[in-house]
Amino acid sequence: MTIASYCLSLLSQRSPQTLEELTDACVAAGVTRSRTPLTSVRQALAGHGDVAPELPGGRYAYSRHLLDGRWFTTRCHDGRRLSPSFDLRLLQRLLAARSTPLVSGGDAIAAASADGWAGPAGWLPEAGELVGVRLRGDHLEVRRVDLDARAGARGADLAERLRVRASRHCWWPASGVGDEGGVWDAVLQLLAEDDDVLRDPVPPLADLLPDMAHRPEAQVRLGHPVTLRLPELLQKRLTRLATEEDTPLGRWLTDRLEEVASEPETACRRYGRRWSRDGSWDDRAWENDRRWDDGPWADVVPLGGPYREEW
Repeated sequence: MTIASYCLSLLSQRSPQTLEELTDACVAAGVTRSRTPLTSVRQALAGHGDVAPELPGGRYAYSRHLLDGRWFTTRCHDGRRLSPSFDLRLLQRLLAARSTPLVSGGDAIAAASADGWAGPAGWLPEAGELVGVRLRGDHLEVRRVDLDARAGARGADLAERLRVRASRHCWWPASGVGDEGGVWDAVLQLLAEDDDVLRDPVPPLADLLPDMAHRPEAQVRLGHPVTLRLPELLQKRLTRLATEEDTPLGRWLTDRLEEVASEPETACRRYGRRWSRDGSWDDRAWENDRRWDDGPWADVVPLGGPYREEW
């Protein structure tokens, strides 16, 4: 059993839990033998934010517990298929590629292409009407909703609270175009703090947060997964380093890139050339030290080779 799967199992039984509690449980169960178990557990959970989001104070929750009984409203575009709109993104992330029983009978079947859910005849209202969706234990409740002035007021209050939280964490830049993932982090944190949020339907989140729901395509691509083709020798050496830290290779590479972006001096000292006081590369120290030869890129990127300036 991996660290991540064991932690998710623990959180499904009781959440939220602190990182220290999860780490102690992993060590006691022998799931990790890392010399830095706290770091290993944190890194293992970092790739499962959809299922186990991190809350303020270093606590981890189980998103299914947070979403249970919470209404998400969207507009129905098709009487047979529920589209994976911005409004339902949290449920889509949680219920992707699985079949979920409906309270009304039958199953909502997630399409393999992530193109929403299909269900039995009559499970959705007419196209153009508002539909509310919420988890009820292991079932999904879907029904037509009518919103009144009180629902509009609740929605406006929710939007303001999310904007304040997102602004505090720089999820909305000054341009008004932000990272969609940050919105859902804010929603999950708000659900953990306030048990009354979304217990009654509110207008669709796309209507409440139009600047996040309708963004330029170039911005939508930010933060999406990418595929890297690595030379075989380089991949083997990076895999060895990731294994030593008990971390999946993809997560390990992401952490290293974040390290380069946030702490270039530390990263350069660790893996290659030195960083000079004026912010430029210290080529002389690097040529003399040859520390590149000691890193995972030895024999893959030759000293002084064409990729030296790109790293």
